[in-house]
Amino acid sequence: MKKMFLAAVIMAFCFVAAQQINATDTKAAQLGQTQTVKTQPSTTPAQKTDWDFFQLGFWFGIPSETEYTDVYGLKVGAPGCGGKGTVNGVETSVFASGTDHVNGISSSVLVATSKYVKGFQGSVVNCCDNVDGVQLGVFNMAKNEAFQIGIINYIENSPIPVLPVINVRFIGK
Repeated sequence: MKKMFLAAVIMAFCFVAAQQINATDTKAAQLGQTQTVKTQPSTTPAQKTDWDFFQLGFWFGIPSETEYTDVYGLKVGAPGCGGKGTVNGVETSVFASGTDHVNGISSSVLVATSKYVKGFQGSVVNCCDNVDGVQLGVFNMAKNEAFQIGIINYIENSPIPVLPVINVRFIGK
């Protein structure tokens, strides 16, 4: 019974994170804005003027500064955090971490989602488009490239997409 409850909680957090991402994409589409997807984020603070050394978030977009401000240090979510900026350092939270671009460590107790991670992503459930590093969790999911260690590992564009224990796909650059 406890395992079923835990699985339901994890699925609920994945659903909430996916809904949050879809809501922001839908809002931008309704406003007639186009979004560009960066394959690798900027890593120098000189290109953007809004950045913090420490940032505390209470949920996705709360406070509003967490949505677009880059962090060069530590970003903490109590219970969750996320945004469209970049974290150069460590992003950690109790339930869900969801910053789009992370150079360093992205970790959470339940769910960690990103578009690009260069470094380490660790949680019970990890979801990312490109991982230039390692994903460690019970369920790991990536679209293009990753090195995954977990019970179920899924890389969408891999010749063998699902493997237990370890799954690897690298794209030559």
